[in-house]
Amino acid sequence: MEAYQGLAILTTNFPQSIDNAFLRCLRYIVKFPFPDPSARVRIWRGVFPDQTPTEGLNFQKLARLNVAGGTIRNIAKVMESKRGMVAEFLTRANYDLAIGNFELDFTDSDDSSFELY
Repeated sequence: MEAYQGLAILTTNFPQSIDNAFLRCLRYIVKFPFPDPSARVRIWRGVFPDQTPTEGLNFQKLARLNVAGGTIRNIAKVMESKRGMVAEFLTRANYDLAIGNFELDFTDSDDSSFELY
C-alpha cells in the first residue's frame, strides 16, 4: 500500500474490522450513511434509464424496502434485464423475479401484502 502510486478506492461494510495501522495509510475516508426512506425514494426514481417505463411504479412503497442504494441499483438492473430489448412494459413478474433474488427487509409494513403498483 505504501508503494502504490495510483488511486485506490476501498469499500467495506465492516469498518470496525479494519486494522488501525492500515487506517493510517488512508488519506481520505468517506462515510456513506444508510439511506432513509426519503433517500430511497430519490434513488428509486433515478435508478432507471430514461426509456424505462415506470409510470405504474409506486416509489413510496418501493422505498419501504430496507436496502442500500447499491442493492436498489442491482434490483433495477435485474428488472431491466428481464425486460429485454423489446419495447414493452416491465411486468409484475419481472419485479417479483428481481426482488426475489435478494433477501429483503420491508420496513414500516402496515399489512401483509406488498404491492409495487
